[in-house]
Amino acid sequence: MDPLTHVFLGAATGLAVCGKRLGPRAAVVGALAAFAPDADVFIRSEHDPLMYAEFHRHFTHSIAFTPVGALLIAALWIAWPKQRSDWRPIWFCAALGWLSHCLLDSATSWGTRLFWPFSDHRAGWDLIAIVDPTFTLILAAGVALALKWKEWRFTRASLFVCAGYLCLGGIQHQRALTAQGLLAVERGHDRALLRREMIRRGRTSSCGGRSTSTTDGFTVTASGLAFSRIRVCAREGHCRKSQRNN
Repeated sequence: MDPLTHVFLGAATGLAVCGKRLGPRAAVVGALAAFAPDADVFIRSEHDPLMYAEFHRHFTHSIAFTPVGALLIAALWIAWPKQRSDWRPIWFCAALGWLSHCLLDSATSWGTRLFWPFSDHRAGWDLIAIVDPTFTLILAAGVALALKWKEWRFTRASLFVCAGYLCLGGIQHQRALTAQGLLAVERGHDRALLRREMIRRGRTSSCGGRSTSTTDGFTVTASGLAFSRIRVCAREGHCRKSQRNN
């Protein structure tokens, strides 16, 4: 998602859970922690332009890294002697904000290494677009009302509405997939038949333990057909392939 949405989600989560103990500090801690995972955009190389695509939404977006990332954010407050007595709720608030970023990015279609280092799978649940003003405004309204009236229930209400919004997105996504599958069968574009035809006309390669066929700018995997001009496969740095189809 866009950085602004992450900031509001982190602030809303922090206030909803830790507002009673930390007060408005929870909004700042949660917002900063929710913003921080995207620091992976600075992982770049002049010699490898695809490094950004490989490491964006990588280890910084995993559940396993969340406690470490939260500690880095909490350290900004723990460094001040007056804040050290609250280091546990501050760290917990930061962990919630960081985790909210990971989960929200997984709800989009980009793909997030949510279960790194235990799995290379990129979670992409297709529940919401990368930018969704309605979702952002709901969170922003909850945070603004909570900070104005010092009533953290507003953030809980906004989070509840946003959760329902994501559920609705999941329902719509499944309806779209069902309609797409029915339309494909009606038009004779059965996935299994299409895959066999693409393999017959193209070529088959193996990357990362997964069979892939590429021809005429298309990539066919076991899950279906995807349009791709550039295909990059990276598995723990051992397998990497870039292919251009003209």
